[in-house]
Amino acid sequence: MSVADDRMHFGAGAWGLIRRQVIDWRARAERDHQLVLDQIDEHGELSARRLFTSRFVDQVLRLVGTRHLVLGHTAWGQA
Repeated sequence: MSVADDRMHFGAGAWGLIRRQVIDWRARAERDHQLVLDQIDEHGELSARRLFTSRFVDQVLRLVGTRHLVLGHTAWGQA
């Protein structure tokens, strides 16, 4: 598969990323959730959902107010 065939298009406009770049962005966002929030601020929520997955964006947005952005753990009182 050529690089051109491996292009993925995300966000506002037609900027494209190759699969390796998307995987890298997602791995970095798992360690630094601010990347998701920055993506939303700069390119909109739809772009963030396309790049990071809707499920991950939902997790970050749900946990952002708790200041405990450790995914995979729930805050006390939530089940």
